[in-house]
Amino acid sequence: MQPYTKPLKATVVAIAPPKEFINNNGEKKSMILLGLANSEKVFKASLYNSKMTCIKEGSTLAVKNYITKPDGSLIFLTQPLQVPSKLKEEAYSIVHPPEAELMAISKAASSPVKTPVFLKGFITQVLDRPSDERDFIITAVTPQDDQLELLVEDQEHTLKIATNILKEYLGMDDNSEDDSLEEIVGQLPITVKAKVRGMSIVALL
Repeated sequence: MQPYTKPLKATVVAIAPPKEFINNNGEKKSMILLGLANSEKVFKASLYNSKMTCIKEGSTLAVKNYITKPDGSLIFLTQPLQVPSKLKEEAYSIVHPPEAELMAISKAASSPVKTPVFLKGFITQVLDRPSDERDFIITAVTPQDDQLELLVEDQEHTLKIATNILKEYLGMDDNSEDDSLEEIVGQLPITVKAKVRGMSIVALL
């Protein structure tokens, strides 16, 4: 899809803290999630590697070349817009979703589709989640506590893996912390056969 060159004007309603990741070239990158709104719609925007520190909640932006473009979209500060309160609330909820309602399991089953809820009940049985084996090409990683979040080629979603599992697979010292992420990135892309359960890799085969 070609990028849109006609400027999109919208007000920044909410900004999430920046997230850092390392791409398959070993470069440290960052992404900021924005909740935007104008007089007609709300928008979810991902801003990559931006040096525009002047963007704040309440800023009004004019965005060119958005959707996809190798050298990035063009973002400008512009005149304020009148944004309806309802659309402001929707844009704010993109970055700060509301707390889910706490309810009994019997009531949760009849709640509207795609409505987040907290369940209240008793665990009577724990079943093993089924797993399957698949081949992946890991193209980028980012640390998440004692796990790594993996960007996998041709997959819509990212996967998680315990750091020690990947380090053992690559023959790295499990006790070495310094520069271990850089060493992993240096071996990307990595083709693996993995046992997957849900959105997590539980073993490398």
